[in-house]
Amino acid sequence: MTPTADELTPELRRRLRPLLLMLSAPTDGERLNAMAAIIRVLAAARCDWHDLVAMLTGIPRDEPPRFEDQLKKQSDGRYEIDADDLVVALKTIERDGKVDGKAVSFLETLHERAEQYDSIMLSIKQVSWLIGLLAKTQLNKED
Repeated sequence: MTPTADELTPELRRRLRPLLLMLSAPTDGERLNAMAAIIRVLAAARCDWHDLVAMLTGIPRDEPPRFEDQLKKQSDGRYEIDADDLVVALKTIERDGKVDGKAVSFLETLHERAEQYDSIMLSIKQVSWLIGLLAKTQLNKED
């Protein structure tokens, strides 16, 4: 669950404060560097911009659509998914950072396919593997 602003650790607050203030810098380069640094700090805390906004506003983060709900079953038994939706799922898994070599290779292949095509066809085995990796990511986030 995303922490509220009151639950931010003192260390995270200390690290984010100057970076957030740098977003008002006069040059594009400084603002871009600040954004990149904020993303790194948030990633280290296993958060992203959506979590930060939820923490600062007190408005809960909108939950993204479930991966399973984005799949369209085809008559041949395979599943189709929009490439952008697949990339969101892949980034969620990769952000967790706890995937083994075989899974890394699988995810890289899917990234390549998502760059080439607007929609991706997946076998039931691939869908099951992705759902398992996403579930593991969720469990790790709750730890």
